[in-house]
Amino acid sequence: MKSKVIFFAFVLIIGCSKSQSSSPSISDVFIEKIALVEESLPSKYVVYNLYVKTDNSLILVTNVNFLNTLYNEHYKNRFKDFHSFLQMSLRQSFEINTEIAAKYKYQTFTVNPEIMKLSTKFIIEKYFQQTDIKEKYYFYSKGFSTSDMQTILYKMFLEGYMISFDDYGGKYNIIKFKDE
Repeated sequence: MKSKVIFFAFVLIIGCSKSQSSSPSISDVFIEKIALVEESLPSKYVVYNLYVKTDNSLILVTNVNFLNTLYNEHYKNRFKDFHSFLQMSLRQSFEINTEIAAKYKYQTFTVNPEIMKLSTKFIIEKYFQQTDIKEKYYFYSKGFSTSDMQTILYKMFLEGYMISFDDYGGKYNIIKFKDE
């Protein structure tokens, strides 16, 4: 009987730790920084891919300037401020209306659930090239379907990595955001 209780406690602890790690780890500091948008200037964070859910189960690949436009034109009355809108959207707790998003030229994709099951460590080791900087990687997307490529990047985004595309080098830059 005692061994069954210990086994149950072990399973419960593992289950709880696993469910906590599956929630997006988008930093509050990152959200605070990108929420500072001046109306007349593009954000200095415009180069980073941001990923938000749509109400038809797709993921929208976008940037902070577009999210600011969406907020101001369609969601301003539903949120206290842009920061609150970003918190809910980037942490995948709010879904963007598909009809609204379709008016703009941004990519959507369907998440590959098999890729989402992979650990971050496995993705880094299998698909990325390490740079000279710790926790900075290159991802060459040649040979991947759009959905698989974007799912890999989306998974890294949810794990607290910033994603940008280097069109000169034809690669994605993936770097862990530091709360500094």
